[in-house]
Amino acid sequence: MLLESISWKTAGPKTPATAACRKAWEFALDRGLITQFGGIGDNVLKFKPPLTTPPPDFARMLEIAEDTVAFIQKEVDQQRKATGDPASITG
Repeated sequence: MLLESISWKTAGPKTPATAACRKAWEFALDRGLITQFGGIGDNVLKFKPPLTTPPPDFARMLEIAEDTVAFIQKEVDQQRKATGDPASITG
């Protein structure tokens, strides 16, 4: 089984980006990717594609996952700016 995961924080190392990840779940689902968010703060994006996934489907899944990562980062950056967190500048 292939398992990939990424976690996000909003302000500092101990503040999970739960709200951004909740929005991202719907974002991914609307585009056809079934994901899970786990971890203590529900801020860890996980997806587990079957190893028998055809290459075109796998490529599409990775495209949607990349879009979802960008969506979460945008949400996290907006939350950081709203709270005045200096880590909000992502370049």
